[in-house]
Amino acid sequence: MICEIYYKDSWHEPDAKIFSSTNRGIKYGDGFFESMTAFNNKICFLEDHFERIKKTASILEFDVEKAGLTKDLLNQTLSHFIKSNQLNACAVRVQFIRSYGSKYTPASMDCDFFIEFSDKTSSKFSAGLKLEKAGLYKEHLIQKNNTLSPLKTSNSLLYVLAKSYCIKNELNEVILFNNNLEIAELSSSNIYLDMGDKVLTPPLASGCLDGIIRRQLLKPEAKEHFNIQEFDIFESDLENAVAIYGSNTSMGIFCIQQIGHKTYTSGQSVALTEFINSKIS
Repeated sequence: MICEIYYKDSWHEPDAKIFSSTNRGIKYGDGFFESMTAFNNKICFLEDHFERIKKTASILEFDVEKAGLTKDLLNQTLSHFIKSNQLNACAVRVQFIRSYGSKYTPASMDCDFFIEFSDKTSSKFSAGLKLEKAGLYKEHLIQKNNTLSPLKTSNSLLYVLAKSYCIKNELNEVILFNNNLEIAELSSSNIYLDMGDKVLTPPLASGCLDGIIRRQLLKPEAKEHFNIQEFDIFESDLENAVAIYGSNTSMGIFCIQQIGHKTYTSGQSVALTEFINSKIS
């Protein structure tokens, strides 16, 4: 895999020693990140990504504007990475870290950021992606009605442990629940249950991530075409679903084939992917 990091006006290899032991992101998880995908030298849904960055920065009290991340800088560094490595697409991750503070106490809203670029092979989101087997994960629960839950913060231990559970139990994915035992999301994506006449997805109040693909699917055009509704979803609803989808900016749309003894169809996953791709062309 080709991977490079842009930090403080310089390019670095991914294993470069660019941070000290005083880094607040390492010591306290005092930071957040934004994951994006670029096709044809263009970041998909850039406006939504920047809106989410601003929203997260406001809640976590980070001065992102002072740090110097702009759309122009992001596009310039993206263009450099793609051209220098002769690529057509790549994954982009921006990591923000608070700059100062003693122990837990933040000294200011100042922050640093670095941009990580890694190669992708496709020129659009692939249709018909399937994950063979998913399970249920209740060992740790997402907090419902928590302002921090929908944010991509540097504290990702619940998701790390969920992925560890996948490995131990030979699963491709797991469904995460909140403290009201409502379905919130998958371990790496938002979740949608296709009930045949409508598609249900948990509201942000469930604790699910404010996903960028999710945002596109909840816009009026998509909601009218696919009848996607925000609704509280419980484990019992899995039995009545004909298809289960996941979405994130890395894979686009994918479907789950099996949970326990219940199997699911691919439903509208291809049509959903085609709709998302139509918005990035």
